[in-house]
Amino acid sequence: MIQKPHKQAKTEAVDRRTRNRAGFSLLELMIAIVILGIGLIMVATMFPIAWRRASDLTEFTSQRAMYNLAHTTCEWLLQVDNSRQVSASEESRGSFAGDLIIDENVVPPFVTGPTEMQPRVHSLHIENAKLGPMPGYYPERNDATSAASPPFRLAQIPADLPFGTAAAFFYEVAYGRPQIRLEDRVYPPLRPRLNVDAQGAFTGLDEEWDNELDERRFAYAVFHKLAEATLLEDIDSERNFTMYYAALKRPRSTARYAQQDASITPDPLQRALPVTPQALPEDDDLLFPVPWRVQVYIPPSNIISKTSITGVPTVVEVNNPTLPTDPFVVDFFQQGTFFIDEVNGQVYEVTNRRLFTPTGGKEQAILTLDREVFIEDVDDGASFPGNVFLDGDEQLRAVWVFPPPVVPDRGAGNPPEFSGKPPAKGIDVQTLRVSPRR
Repeated sequence: MIQKPHKQAKTEAVDRRTRNRAGFSLLELMIAIVILGIGLIMVATMFPIAWRRASDLTEFTSQRAMYNLAHTTCEWLLQVDNSRQVSASEESRGSFAGDLIIDENVVPPFVTGPTEMQPRVHSLHIENAKLGPMPGYYPERNDATSAASPPFRLAQIPADLPFGTAAAFFYEVAYGRPQIRLEDRVYPPLRPRLNVDAQGAFTGLDEEWDNELDERRFAYAVFHKLAEATLLEDIDSERNFTMYYAALKRPRSTARYAQQDASITPDPLQRALPVTPQALPEDDDLLFPVPWRVQVYIPPSNIISKTSITGVPTVVEVNNPTLPTDPFVVDFFQQGTFFIDEVNGQVYEVTNRRLFTPTGGKEQAILTLDREVFIEDVDDGASFPGNVFLDGDEQLRAVWVFPPPVVPDRGAGNPPEFSGKPPAKGIDVQTLRVSPRR
């Protein structure tokens, strides 16, 4: 018998084992594909989540940096006037609305009496910018316009006051000039702009600065409130302020923000009177978000005493049918919106918004806040008679809020249309002790 070579026999044995081995069934392949698909889906979902977490972390870091930058800037730059500062010069001008003393016998006209200044939340004078008729930007004097900081209607003040009088000083000088320049309030801050005159007006181009401004998405705004009413006899002493630093974000360089018409704002001396806010013309729109003073309504049934805590967040209303303001104000209060009560200084966040339009009526909004609000929170205490009851003039609250951007090209005389996310990403509250100028 002729035997096969060893190598050939080994090859035939391998071939037989290969022919006898069973392959994968269709079911096994399908299970493997499903397992592989689930794994790929899990891996794929990690990328957008990680990207969103990284974006949130970057935004949170920017917010904290802006809060620190704003507080440090206010500590270094802001001062209050005293009884000896009676001049209208730049050197003697104070920084805080509601705390300016023009003369030892003259106090701002919106206080309730001649002996003290009431602690209210005011918007600090901060520079913003418009897009000029020619390429480039030019500064706007005040974030809330030169008249929006005082919490009352300018219509009550004569328009023909001669310059040099106490009232003219108060309106034309004290509220008319920004305390913090635009390049200092954006984040990251910008270098000083070239071609700027002594009054802060842009007198020429600085294209590099303009391009860098276009790239800035973050900025801050500042509100302040006297910790307690200040007596005239104490005006030469240090004063404590509650400072509110708002971290703002604009979605793109082309975003524009409408300014409120300061001649139509809630009157603190007639607080139960609803006011319909209006916007300035489109030519007055600004590059960075600006605050508005508007009203929200607290139904009496929604407010209880602290002795009856329920843990249920409070619900307030915007454009209540019995106390109407204006339909577009509903757009100011989206989910995630922060706003500040002008009298008690509380900061609230809207956690939920429900819209509805009654038959033949205007759009209204029911807002769920981030916590429960009690009668003791809105009972005005020292500022107004506090009686542990929700009085009629305490139900309609004047608040500071940042509206979203406006839709462009609204045309002359047409009300603005607001669209987009809330620009305020957070509001940080700190204290500041300030000494008068010497």
